[in-house]
Amino acid sequence: LLLPEFFSYQAASDYGKQYFLSCAKQTTSLASINSTQLKNFPVLVPPIAEQKKIAEILTTWDEAIELLERTIGVKRKRKGLLMQKLLTGNTRSQLFQKEFWHTVKLGEVANIRRGASPRPIDNPDYFSKNGRGWVRISDVT
Repeated sequence: LLLPEFFSYQAASDYGKQYFLSCAKQTTSLASINSTQLKNFPVLVPPIAEQKKIAEILTTWDEAIELLERTIGVKRKRKGLLMQKLLTGNTRSQLFQKEFWHTVKLGEVANIRRGASPRPIDNPDYFSKNGRGWVRISDVT
């Protein structure tokens, strides 16, 4: 007897992927296997109670990972909203409310050089203490 949940995890594991990739035909951007290859998959079958326990453990981990991924997504969204408020002056600390923000052109406060990362890349002169020394176009797009 083979539990579908157990088989699903085994087929998706490195063990299963290795088998399926070794016999897959790459015809387009999708790989395929035939029914004979699928039937010949060497399934490792522990006792049913052990299959249930393994599937239960892996399902618990999947649920925990999914919850963390959702939490990270929410936190990223919150950070984005907070950045929008803080970096535009819409939300201010009470310590700084009397000080006004002013607008300047970037070239007035930064040294703009060629459009590539500075060389040598490990030169500490290019980094601030927090590791920011330059802005790449990918940082703002």
